[in-house]
Amino acid sequence: MDEETFLSACFDACEERLRAVAREALGPHGDVDGALAEARGRIGEAGAGVEAWLSTLVAHTCARRLAPESAGPRRAGDGDPVRERTLVEVFLTALRARDPRALSAVLDPAVVARSPQDTVRGAPAVAEAAAAAFARPAGRHVRPALVGGALGAVALTEGRPVSAVAFTLRAGRIAALDITLGEERVRRLGLVFPDW
Repeated sequence: MDEETFLSACFDACEERLRAVAREALGPHGDVDGALAEARGRIGEAGAGVEAWLSTLVAHTCARRLAPESAGPRRAGDGDPVRERTLVEVFLTALRARDPRALSAVLDPAVVARSPQDTVRGAPAVAEAAAAAFARPAGRHVRPALVGGALGAVALTEGRPVSAVAFTLRAGRIAALDITLGEERVRRLGLVFPDW
C-alpha cells in the first residue's frame, strides 16, 4: 500500500474525530464538510505525508514542553543553553513542515519580526510570514547557527547563505526575530554553525 492510500484509509477511520476537530476550529456555522474535503484533497501534496505530520506532532509536543512552567526556575531564554537550542530546533522543525500553527506555539504572543522590508507583530502573523519567507525552494535548506552571536538560523542555497534570522528568547518563547536578507549582508553577520 502506498503512502497516499494508507493516509486516505487513516482519514476514513478517523473521520468522526476529524469532523469534531473541524467543527471546533470553524465554529457552528463553519463549512465542516468543505474543510474535510479540502484536507482529504491535500493528502497527496508534497509535504503532507506521514513524515511531515510526525514532524509537526513532535514540534507541538516540544513546544508544550518548552512553554513556561508555572513554578519552574529555568526557562529557554533565561540562560539554559540546552533548552534554548531545543527551542530553535523546534522552530526549525515547524518551519520545515511549513506549519504556522506549530511555529506560533514557540512564539511569544507579542513577538516582533523585523526585516529590511517590514515589521510584523503578533504570533499568528509572524508564524505565517516565517513560513512564507523560509519556504524551501529547490536546493535551499535552513540550519541552526549563531548569527552575530545570537541563536538563530541561516537559509542556504547551494551552500551560500541567502538569509538569516537572529532570535531573542524570553520566558521559554521566541520574543523577536531579526531577519537579514541578501548573501553579502548575511556573510557580514559573523555566522557560526555549531555542532549541536
